Amino acid sequence: PSESSSSAALAPLSDPSIRAIERLRRQLELQHFGSNGAAADQDGRTKDKVSWISCHGIDLKKEGQLTAHVDSVRYSGLIVAGLSLLSSSIMRLRPAAEMHDNSGRKSSAGDGQNSEGDNKSLYEPKPTEATDDGHVDLYLPPLSLYVLSGVSRYQYTHELLPCGSEFVLEDGSNGDEKRSISVVRDRRISVIFRDAKE
Repeated sequence: PSESSSSAALAPLSDPSIRAIERLRRQLELQHFGSNGAAADQDGRTKDKVSWISCHGIDLKKEGQLTAHVDSVRYSGLIVAGLSLLSSSIMRLRPAAEMHDNSGRKSSAGDGQNSEGDNKSLYEPKPTEATDDGHVDLYLPPLSLYVLSGVSRYQYTHELLPCGSEFVLEDGSNGDEKRSISVVRDRRISVIFRDAKE
């Protein structure tokens, strides 16, 4: 993805920020792991004890892009979660049963590996794949939390749509009435949570 980054030194997190991250991790554990959780790997295995990878932030300019990809399973575990800050956006999930890396080599979704052994975390949908075939759009207003686990974690790509994209809402019990929200994305910061691979 084309993400903006700053070379300035980062200040340590404040105590309230650390507490907020810890509360989010506890909530993710309660909802997605153990006997109450639904997170499972590609083979249906779950885990009761959760180790977390350090959070990281994505600072995306208004014109920045986060292209379609499945996060590598080489280092991260059963979930990828993101806390959206500053600006609304639309995340699109698309089926990714068969993926090709940027060089055109075929790979299984999310294996994070090309045929030469290089660590690749981003894979693009097949060029022949229809962009409207089975996709799901998620509206992410500021302070929303999305969680990718199970099928959405391993079998769908995720990407952010460009500024000015329309989010379509279905109204009514039949879904026959529709309205849309034009999402004018500005600078977007997200805090990403991942559990560690066992």
